[in-house]
Amino acid sequence: MRRGGLLRLTAAALLVLAVVLLGRATALNLGTIEAWIHGLGLWSLLAYVGVFLVLTTVFVPDTLLALVAGAVFGMLWGTLVVSFAGILAAALQYLLARTLLRDRIDAWLGRHPRLAAIQRAVRHDQVKLQWLLRLTPFNPTTVSYLLGATGVRFGPYVLACLGLIPAFVVEVYVGYAGRNLASAAERREAVGPWHDVLVILGLAASLLVVVWIARLARRAVREAVARAQTEAEGSDSGVA
Repeated sequence: MRRGGLLRLTAAALLVLAVVLLGRATALNLGTIEAWIHGLGLWSLLAYVGVFLVLTTVFVPDTLLALVAGAVFGMLWGTLVVSFAGILAAALQYLLARTLLRDRIDAWLGRHPRLAAIQRAVRHDQVKLQWLLRLTPFNPTTVSYLLGATGVRFGPYVLACLGLIPAFVVEVYVGYAGRNLASAAERREAVGPWHDVLVILGLAASLLVVVWIARLARRAVREAVARAQTEAEGSDSGVA
């Protein structure tokens, strides 16, 4: 196994451990927090979307927000609200990249040749490469600003944002599993310890699948970037 894959598996194992430890530590407060949030009804979901938009736009990792959604909203509603907020945030970042932040992003790309190469490759294969970028471990906000500054069409851009959902599902599940593990002592009396084992195994399997998909997507992105660079060099040679 390559070093990058080992690091990801180690991070996944640490994440599972954190779910267990943090879940137990917050067990006494979850009931109060959930009651307060459920009392807000629809407003809690709208507030979450607003916070998600603001924080992710300034590069706060959406993983943290997805974990919170899984813990407080549950698996179904957590997935729905994170997916909606994630795509809405991507649309906002696209518009910012096309307008207010265009000059700054262009200057930033000038200092990061690797990202500039990805941007050039996107112009050659807009839809497929955008989709692959959403499946890679790249920060989604960085990808959104990169694609917005590229000038890709908004429709395919939003469609490619659906590639964010698989990772969101797993991240929400981590938060959801943490909430379940927080009340492990009470649940063992009712369903036995095997429930927790199945939750952790399901979580580990989901993480492995996401890591595998991200690895394949990153490899495809590298190949697309290399192909675009080769074509660009060939065009320059032909002109010369």
